[in-house]
Amino acid sequence: LKFVYFRDDRVMMEAHRGDVYDVAHARIAKDWATNYEFPAVKAGLFIRELKPMSRVEGLWWPVFWNMDQPKLQDIRVREALQVLFDFSWTNRVVFHGYYAMGVSFFQNSPMAHSGLPGEKELELLEPFRDQLPPRVFTEEYRQPPSTGFGPQRAKIERALKLFQEAGWELQDGAMRSVETGERFTLRLIGMSHTSIQQYLTLVQNLSRIGIETTSRKSDITEWLHRSRTGKFDGNSFSRIPSHLPGLQLRNWFGSAAAGQDFALNWSRIRDPVVDYLINKTIAAKTAEDLYAATRALDRVLLWSFYFIPIGSQPGYRLVYWDRFGQVKTGPLLRVPFMDAWWWDEEKARHVEEGIAKLQLGG
Repeated sequence: LKFVYFRDDRVMMEAHRGDVYDVAHARIAKDWATNYEFPAVKAGLFIRELKPMSRVEGLWWPVFWNMDQPKLQDIRVREALQVLFDFSWTNRVVFHGYYAMGVSFFQNSPMAHSGLPGEKELELLEPFRDQLPPRVFTEEYRQPPSTGFGPQRAKIERALKLFQEAGWELQDGAMRSVETGERFTLRLIGMSHTSIQQYLTLVQNLSRIGIETTSRKSDITEWLHRSRTGKFDGNSFSRIPSHLPGLQLRNWFGSAAAGQDFALNWSRIRDPVVDYLINKTIAAKTAEDLYAATRALDRVLLWSFYFIPIGSQPGYRLVYWDRFGQVKTGPLLRVPFMDAWWWDEEKARHVEEGIAKLQLGG
C-alpha cells in the first residue's frame, strides 16, 4: 500500500484523473457531480460509485445557534431563522442535489425518530410536557417545505410573524426590538468556503427582512477559538454519532459541557430535559430502551430549533480505477478497499489497455 497526501483538493483530483493513485473518497459534492465525466469514466475504466452505508449518517454540518446570545434564547426567533433557510435551494445549487434532507441527529439508524412518539418515548417525555414545545407530541419533525426556486413569500411572512411574536418588528427597513429599538444582527462563521456557501439563502432572506448579517470564513485556528469561546451567533459543525453514542451526546449537548474549553457543546445548550434524555441513553440496558431515549432526544433537539439540520449523507462517494476485485456485500460501516480488495491482473490489464487506447484517440 502506498498513501499519497495532497495539500490542495484541485491537485488531488487532477492527480487521480491522471492515474497517479487508484482509490479515493470524493470529498466535495460539486466535484462528485461535475468533475467525473472524463473519457476514462465513459469507457468504464474509472468508476464513480455511491456506496450506501450501514453506519449512522447523522447530520452533515448543521447550523447551530449560540444560546448564550440573549436574542437567540427565544424559540420563536430560532424557528423564524430555520423558516428562512431553504434546504431545497441550497442542496440544488450549492450541493448539486447530493444530500438527503436532514431530519434526525441519528439519520440512517433505528435511533432516529419517526412518526409520532411511541409508548416508551412518551413515558420519557410526558413528565416534561409543560417544558417542551407542543409539537414534540403532535408532529413528526420535517424541514419547512420549499420549491427550491427563488424567494418563498409564505416562508418570509411566517418568519416575520414569529419575529413579531418575539418582540421584533421591521421598522424603516431594519428589524428592531419593539422595546429597546436595538437592531437585530447576526454573525455567522465557518471553517470553509462550503460552510459559508450553505448560509446563502439564510443571509439573502435575512436581508429581505432587515436583519444585518455577516458571514465569515476563518482559518482553522481562529474558527476553533471563536467556536470554543462563543464569539459568534451562528456556526456549523458535523454531528455524526456512533452506534452507542451516550457519552458523546453529553459532550455535544449536555449542560455541563456548555462553554467548557475543549468540549463540543458550542451551541451552549443548557436544557434539563436534554440532560435527562442523554442520561437515559447512557443508562439504557436494551436496544428498546436505547431507541426510545435517542428518539425522544432527537425530537426535543429538533423541535427546540437549536439547530438547522441542513442535510445528511446518502452514502460514500467512492472513486477508483477499476483494477481490483471486491467481495460482494450489502451496506457496510465503511468501504474496505485497503483490507478487503485485491489486485486483479485481468482488470488491471484492461485498464492499461484502455488508457493507452484513449491516449491514442481511439
